[in-house]
Amino acid sequence: MAVRLKAIFRIEKIFRFNSRLPESYASTIAEMPNGDLLTAWFGGSKEGANDIAIYSSRLSKEIGEWTEPKLIADTEGTSDQNPVLFVDKNGAVWLFYVAFEKTHVFEMTSHTSVIMYKKVT
Repeated sequence: MAVRLKAIFRIEKIFRFNSRLPESYASTIAEMPNGDLLTAWFGGSKEGANDIAIYSSRLSKEIGEWTEPKLIADTEGTSDQNPVLFVDKNGAVWLFYVAFEKTHVFEMTSHTSVIMYKKVT
């Protein structure tokens, strides 16, 4: 017999508009072992710019409010993009993302990239 779970769907703002981060993209979300939700996204002045970095906010299961966004990844000289959050079997939270660096020859069309990862607290 299959177990049926009730889906929860709601829309809410995590943060107010910030003129320092006028563009935000590619959100990811993961449930923490204690039931909190952690989300991450990349944002900055313009997609592809060197000020693009990864930000995060946490929704406390107990309090029911999102924390103020905080910077969790900012690789110098690159545009950090496309975050993915993953909770491993031990409850550790990992962030995977891509650090894009514009090449000198084809600055507007070609990128080199490095896949980055780190533990998130």
